[in-house]
Parts: sequence; C-alpha cells; structure tokens
Amino acid sequence: MKTPLRFLAAFVALALAACASAPDPARGDFVAPEFETGAAAAGDAITAAMAADLIPALSVAVMKDGALVWSAAFGESDLENATPATRDTKYRLASVSKLFAADLAAMMAAEGVVDLDADIRTYLPAFPDKGAKITLRQLLGHIAGIRHYAEKDFDFAQPGGMIDTRLYPDAASILAIFANDPLVSAPGAEYHYSTFGYSLVSLVLEAASGESFTELLDEKLLKPAGLADIVVDDSFALIKDR
Repeated sequence: MKTPLRFLAAFVALALAACASAPDPARGDFVAPEFETGAAAAGDAITAAMAADLIPALSVAVMKDGALVWSAAFGESDLENATPATRDTKYRLASVSKLFAADLAAMMAAEGVVDLDADIRTYLPAFPDKGAKITLRQLLGHIAGIRHYAEKDFDFAQPGGMIDTRLYPDAASILAIFANDPLVSAPGAEYHYSTFGYSLVSLVLEAASGESFTELLDEKLLKPAGLADIVVDDSFALIKDR
C-alpha cells in the first residue's frame, strides 16, 4: 500500500502513435487464432483510450475456461528510455493491495493472532481514543469512520508531494497524518472509503504479530501462493520489469 503513483504523460500521444493492435512477439504478445478479430478491435480501442487519457503503458491478459486466449502490451513502461511495455511489465497495484491486507487479516484472525472485533487500541495504544470502539472488522469494511485523503495531504510544490508516493519509516509517522482528525461518522454507522483505514489495518497486523507488513505478506501470502512476481514497491529500489 505504500507504493508510488506515477503520471508519466509527456509525449505519450507520440509514443502511442507507434502502437499496433497486431500481436507483437517482441512484447510477448499472444492471441489464439479464433480470437484474432476480437483482439484486434480491442487493441484499437485500448490504443485510442490510452491516447485520450495520456496513459503511458498498459498490459492486458484475457483468459477463457482457464486458458490464456490473448495477452498484449501497449505503450512504454519507461518514457525517458523508450522502453516498450511487455506482458511482464510490473504495474502499481494501488488499492488492489487492500485485498492482500484483508486476506492477511482474515488469516491472522483464524490463527488467533488478531481479534476482528477487538478495539484497535488494544494493539495500537498510541491511536487516540475517539470515544467509541473502532475494530479491525470495521476498518476492513470501510465503516470505521476514518477519513480518506484530503487536499491538505498533498503538496505538489514539494518533492514527494503526492501522499501515496511516500514511504513511512514507522507507525508514528503514518498516524501523524490523520490520527488526530475527527471521525467522519460513528464507527459502524456509515460507509466511507478510506485508505488511511487500511493504513491502520496494516499497523494492527504488524503490532499483533511483531512482524512488518512486508514480512507478513511474503510469509503468509506471496510465497505460499507462488506469486514471485508480486513485490512491495519502493520508490528508490530497482525492481525488475517495473
């Protein structure tokens, strides 16, 4: 969840002009013969949408009955070096990473490591008392009353001004952003989508286990599932196929 969000729009239209909807073996493209017509039409639509929305790179895979019928890549994963995207290009999972956090929470609850219905202050005593119990279950369902991003969280005039590009060295540095803000609703009363709520989820899991979220993710989900190509992002690390 602490991963970079990048908007690389410069010269995208020019880069996309060279895209073709026909399969490109150099990118690892594949299409089953019976899907060639549909894949070509879909490729044209993707190319047009990327040009319209200034999307620098995109990879797609379509499965039918458990078999791959089409995979293709479009645009450039690195505009500065004109590196073509391939079907192996890594993309930012963004809020899809919340699913991994939820899976971890469910597994750790089943193991008795965390209680989904306990007050999160049991695990995070540094979190301010909001006058009502907030639970892990509520955080996972976006009904805990924790706010989402606000304009004040962004400062585009400064390096790292986009809040979701930053890495936080400890729990206190994350909590300092939102922990003292009022709840947007009473816990359990209303749905309010909240990335900060999932920041709390990760902190609870870390506190309950004594392990980092990255260690938990690797140990309990990624390695057992054989998901070697999913990695935790780091803006300053060299990640293969990013």
